[in-house]
Amino acid sequence: FAQCPIQDAYWSSEKEKKLLSLQEQNKSHEDSLITLLNDKRNMAEENSELKRKLEASERNFLKKSKEADNLICEKQTFEENCRKRLDQETR
Repeated sequence: FAQCPIQDAYWSSEKEKKLLSLQEQNKSHEDSLITLLNDKRNMAEENSELKRKLEASERNFLKKSKEADNLICEKQTFEENCRKRLDQETR
């Protein structure tokens, strides 16, 4: 085996330290990316759930609004019939 000069051995040691440091940094970045992707997925699921609830709320509002409109019409018809009866009775 050929012997490596001390300077080459030192360089390899420094390069190994740098490689380990970069691997740790990459692992940290990978963990951060995974966290962000999970958060994004969770937000998408939450947004989907909120959208579903909003749509249900809108349907409920429209249903109640229609019921209110029907009752208003029914009340107006009732009041109109009452006035007609009063007019007939007073004649």
